[in-house]
Amino acid sequence: MSTNPNTAGGDFVQRTAQAAHEAIDQVASSAEGALDQLNTSASQAAQTLEDKARELGDLEYQWLEALRDCVRDHPLASVLTAVAVGVVVSRLTQPSR
Repeated sequence: MSTNPNTAGGDFVQRTAQAAHEAIDQVASSAEGALDQLNTSASQAAQTLEDKARELGDLEYQWLEALRDCVRDHPLASVLTAVAVGVVVSRLTQPSR
């Protein structure tokens, strides 16, 4: 029985190509699962950030309402406090002489 070198080499190339295709398919399947998991994690993180932003918005509104109530209840003290803060900020931001 004689072996044809071209056929033997062709079989080797064919087997090598088939093995490479199988390996690529396995890597692609693994990557697809990882991408799905990453996508799920990113969606959960985005939802958590939205929830926290909403909570902070609610907290900001509550603080502003409390501040407005305080100014309404104590207008003179509020004006004096604003003037004092303005003086302090002005002195802190002036260049040294």
